[in-house]
Amino acid sequence: MNYTHTLVFIRYQDEFLLINREKGSWFGCWNGLGGKVKKNESSLDCALRETKEETGLELETLSFCGSFSWSNEDDPNDRGLIACYHGFSKEYLKTPLKYREGILDWKKTSWILNPNNQGIAKNIPLFINRILEGKVFKYHCS
Repeated sequence: MNYTHTLVFIRYQDEFLLINREKGSWFGCWNGLGGKVKKNESSLDCALRETKEETGLELETLSFCGSFSWSNEDDPNDRGLIACYHGFSKEYLKTPLKYREGILDWKKTSWILNPNNQGIAKNIPLFINRILEGKVFKYHCS
């Protein structure tokens, strides 16, 4: 598959390391790590690189956990395919931590899934339980 972006969910016990981005898509919302896949880069290599760039963590392995695509009928250039990865951190970063692209913080699953939570990227609750269950998911947003 020709993935355009990656989204990475790092866990430590019952918490996920999320980023509140200061620019770009989902600006001001808590989301997974990740970014654009470079030319001649695999989605896994991108996920590992972005994790290190955004957190300083060097993970040994990540597991593919799903994908989602998006398209915009009003703008045919606004589309993409995201590869999602899941991994575990042996290290618990002290957070909140201001990083180059935003603020990092560990968030409990119950916080992520709270129906009153207006601060989480809207697509995350669609598949976070699938990640916890170890089930691969595939979604399309339009």
